[in-house]
Amino acid sequence: MGISGQAAVRAAFALALVIPAAWAAPAPRGLSGEIGIGFDSNVANVRQGGDTREDSFVQLAVAAETGWKLGPAMAMQWQVALDAQGYAQYEGLSRAVPALRWRWLIRPGAGFYAPVLALGASAASEVFDSRLRDADEYRAGLWLQQQLTTRISLRLGGAASWRDARHEAVFAGRARSASVDLDWQPWRDLAFYAGYQYRDGDLVSTAPSPPPTVLDAARASAPDDVFVGETAFRLPGRAGIATTGFNYSLSPRGSIDVQARHVEAEADLGTHYRRTQALASLLWRY
Repeated sequence: MGISGQAAVRAAFALALVIPAAWAAPAPRGLSGEIGIGFDSNVANVRQGGDTREDSFVQLAVAAETGWKLGPAMAMQWQVALDAQGYAQYEGLSRAVPALRWRWLIRPGAGFYAPVLALGASAASEVFDSRLRDADEYRAGLWLQQQLTTRISLRLGGAASWRDARHEAVFAGRARSASVDLDWQPWRDLAFYAGYQYRDGDLVSTAPSPPPTVLDAARASAPDDVFVGETAFRLPGRAGIATTGFNYSLSPRGSIDVQARHVEAEADLGTHYRRTQALASLLWRY
């Protein structure tokens, strides 16, 4: 991770740690989790026209959250989480991701339509069944949430991420993103959501025999240990990510969430990539 990435994440965590305890009142603690099944149409992120491969996966997650109220307009939250995915066919893509996340929330007003501003940072360690993909990832971002009506809310955000590969540079990289999300709750137990994210940064693809022009433009490449006999390579590029879904509340502590995500990406070389993912989950919270 570059110096700027280290500085951003360290400054965010330091900001949380130096707040005097006398300023803070404990907020309720929470425990949440997820169990779901998903589908990925292009697990190797192969270029359009190439030999794409699809797979299904199981997703599990659990998170413990605590926080402090810093006055009538501010709050701080800490979350320790563990996410895991297990793939049916390409087992090397299975992973476990312990993570530490922090957010500082500010609401400069007591009215219903007062916006909420959030500053966040996270550090995660991704452990795959593929040695090539093991990495540490750091994120920092800023978000604004605004209630538009009693049933519709808007969220705007910007973030940066830094990924340090532990063994091979091909799965390292940096990215910047901007996002917009809308939530609509037409009924008490049902909510719909949709969002779009523009991401500028590195993308990784796999191919049996990448042409010399691709390897010359790649920032890193290495033999892939999941798709044996193929080469993984990292290119500078950009992507548009559209997400849509709905959440149905079963009880105050449980809900069903179904979402679909579509990615359209383009490397600086002009190569196009397309990927669709779907996930259906049972969410719970105590």
